[in-house]
Amino acid sequence: MNNEEKILGMLETLTVDMNGMKADMNGMKADMNGMKADMNGMKADMAEVKDRLGNVEQSVDKIEKRLDNVEEHLAETRVVVKKTHNSVVVIENDHGDTLKYLRDGYTNITKRLGSIEDKVTYHDKILVGNVI
Repeated sequence: MNNEEKILGMLETLTVDMNGMKADMNGMKADMNGMKADMNGMKADMAEVKDRLGNVEQSVDKIEKRLDNVEEHLAETRVVVKKTHNSVVVIENDHGDTLKYLRDGYTNITKRLGSIEDKVTYHDKILVGNVI
């Protein structure tokens, strides 16, 4: 085998190797294009997530405002309940004895009324007995 044949053999091997490398490079290029498409898809997904996150933030802001309103109303309600409680205590203290005396008076009057009814019935029997 002469030098020319050796060089041609080497060139042929080199050409085969280069064609293989070219095929590998084309495969890598296709993989890179696939990765690029995936990245573009991820960008679109991230944009959608960002929009949705913005909506969530707006919803949270609305909820926080409503919670602030609820807290304000709760504070106002506590004040009203405290005032009402204080008024009830005053009424109980001021009028409790009066109500007790009225109840005692009613009980005494009811007992006396029963006694009076018994006496009237007795006298009615006496009168009816004398008349007849």
